[in-house]
Amino acid sequence: MEKQSNDAKKPKKQHNTPARNWVGDNGKIIEPLFADYFLSLHPMRCFQGRLFTVDGMIEDEAPLKKEIYEQVRYYATTSIARRIEHIMQAIKLACASEPPEIQTDRIHVRNGTYFVDGHFTPEKEYCM
Repeated sequence: MEKQSNDAKKPKKQHNTPARNWVGDNGKIIEPLFADYFLSLHPMRCFQGRLFTVDGMIEDEAPLKKEIYEQVRYYATTSIARRIEHIMQAIKLACASEPPEIQTDRIHVRNGTYFVDGHFTPEKEYCM
């Protein structure tokens, strides 16, 4: 009788990140689907190659890249930094739009929008 090695008895290590619809059957990341998923968590628009939220321009993309890394680390096993850059480009393409028109009748502030006629609304809009 042949003795099994200890490696054969050990179950494969499972990660606790659930499979997403952006992971293909082959275990690879489907970038457009990941971009849609990420934008559903973090609504953004891209104007002239820069990302914006309703709070304004995202000056530092490093926190977004870190979050992407945490999401894809179990699926991208090599060249992960390059893959994250590609995913960032996919996100920018997915949310690309024309810059909003300049509106001279309002001022966008942190907690909403103040109109020159004196009224205020807590609703925010994309602005540059």
